[in-house]
Amino acid sequence: MAAAHDKTPIEDTIHVLPARPSDLLSLETIVARSFHPGNPYVQSALPDTPTMRGWWRTVFQGEIENPACYPLIAVNTPSNEVVGFLCLRYMHMHPAEEEKAGGFWTEHPWTEDHDEGKWRFVIDCLVHWEEEVMRGNGKGAGYLHLELMGVEQAYQGRDVGRA
Repeated sequence: MAAAHDKTPIEDTIHVLPARPSDLLSLETIVARSFHPGNPYVQSALPDTPTMRGWWRTVFQGEIENPACYPLIAVNTPSNEVVGFLCLRYMHMHPAEEEKAGGFWTEHPWTEDHDEGKWRFVIDCLVHWEEEVMRGNGKGAGYLHLELMGVEQAYQGRDVGRA
């Protein structure tokens, strides 16, 4: 892992790849590595516990298996470590019953470790925005929904997004 104070650009060593089942162990902790060091709200709402790691594994596995999803990872090639992620999902303007607004946030049941009091409002706003704004006009076939993205804290500010 890079030192947190090192802001040397590393874009030449970062490669963006589709997430693979072999990446699931690293993906279990990428949200915590990306958000917890600088965001106490996310740290308390989505704590890094064994139960949450299992939930993230299920989420990322679902993203990998779902043909409507495009989970991408940023890999630091010298260490082969996953240092960033981007989850995109194609959402239909006129969805089938099983396609819920909110993407994976509403697709997978929350655990007892989710702080629903802190997180429910965020997800309800997301669902409302999708249903009323994105699908509300009924025009077009669909759109790409950015479900979540992040870069491990030690790699933030080092041009990972340029890869």
